[in-house]
Amino acid sequence: MTKLLEKAFRNVSNLTDIEQDQLGQRLLTWYEMRSAIDVALAQADRGEFSNLDADALIAEARATHVSK
Repeated sequence: MTKLLEKAFRNVSNLTDIEQDQLGQRLLTWYEMRSAIDVALAQADRGEFSNLDADALIAEARATHVSK
């Protein structure tokens, strides 16, 4: 683990349990969305998207992950 990430975890440990859970959920959501973006970019690089609707893709990701 990097020193910056270690520092972040030390600071987070000062938050309440509820705040830690909220931050954890946000981090997991960011990670899941980032992973989905990486998959989509790889598909685009392979030419697998012929008619990409970026707005719909973003709306679907937000509906799936942000509402949690």
